[in-house]
Amino acid sequence: MSVTTTDIESIALAEAAERLSDAAGARKCGACGCFHGALDSIEGSLPGERQPLALRQAVAAGRERLTPVRYDSWAVKCAFRRWR
Repeated sequence: MSVTTTDIESIALAEAAERLSDAAGARKCGACGCFHGALDSIEGSLPGERQPLALRQAVAAGRERLTPVRYDSWAVKCAFRRWR
């Protein structure tokens, strides 16, 4: 059995939806500029009607939990705290 490009895309989109769902559930991601940017990029490159349902749901869940951006990335915030 061979793996097609469509199979790979389906697997990648399912993985992306799962990771976005995880991020949407993480309190730290709501204020992270990386997460805001990721949602904007997904919506810009895959309009809603072209997004698979799981990805659309993950983006919607992420949008519901967004708060104003307080840092560019969680890692940067942690590093800044450590070196202050």
